[in-house]
Amino acid sequence: GSLTPGQALVGVVQRELTRLMGGDLTDAERDLDLATQPPAVILLAYLRLVPDAFATPVPQAMFGVAVFFALLVVTQAPALRKAPFALSAWAYSFPVAAFTVATIVMADHYGGVLLAAAWAMVAGVTAIIAALTVRTMVAIGRGALFVPE
Repeated sequence: GSLTPGQALVGVVQRELTRLMGGDLTDAERDLDLATQPPAVILLAYLRLVPDAFATPVPQAMFGVAVFFALLVVTQAPALRKAPFALSAWAYSFPVAAFTVATIVMADHYGGVLLAAAWAMVAGVTAIIAALTVRTMVAIGRGALFVPE
């Protein structure tokens, strides 16, 4: 049978607590290490895996955590722009893109101001990826990437 939303959430919490307390996890459980995933990715997985997920308050709570995480990333933007470019800058594109997709999914369900936010975020993530692409090409042209330390 299928899991209820509560059962799925209990399973995720149990695995994370086991990992945090140094317990043994199976290979499959270790592969599902949610601690390294942006909250928006966890939200998207939850919405995909749990039937009738929107019938519970869990998506709203997860989206709230994703908004908080996104705001933390935004506070880092000035420092990131000043830092010398490295390929690791691409690591920020994944959580921003995931949050954009999560906002689109939430807007599709709830509508309203989220729809305008989703379009703004699509434009923003497109600009971020374009800027990272340009900076990567410039760094390659200068021979500044893939050099031994």
